[in-house]
Amino acid sequence: MLRRFSFPHNGRMLETRAEMIDNQVRISVFEGDQAATSVIYSVSIESAFDAQTRGFPMNLLDGLMNLATDDIVKGRVPLLKSN
Repeated sequence: MLRRFSFPHNGRMLETRAEMIDNQVRISVFEGDQAATSVIYSVSIESAFDAQTRGFPMNLLDGLMNLATDDIVKGRVPLLKSN
C-alpha cells in the first residue's frame, strides 16, 4: 500500500487506496475490505516519474487519489451496494 485516505460519505466510511501492481499505481475506493466502486484509476510508474522530473505542476498520484474521492463525493461515480 503506497497511500490511503479515509473519508465519510452518506453514512459510510470509505477509503481511497493507492497500490503498486506490476508497473502501475492503481487507485481504488474501498469500504472495509470490499471495493466500493467498480472504477479503478491508474498511472504507469514511467508516466508518474516523467511528469515529476519534467516539472509537471501536479503530483499524478495525489491528483488521481483526489479525483477518485471527488468522483464519489460529487456523485459522478456510483457506490456499489454495501453488504
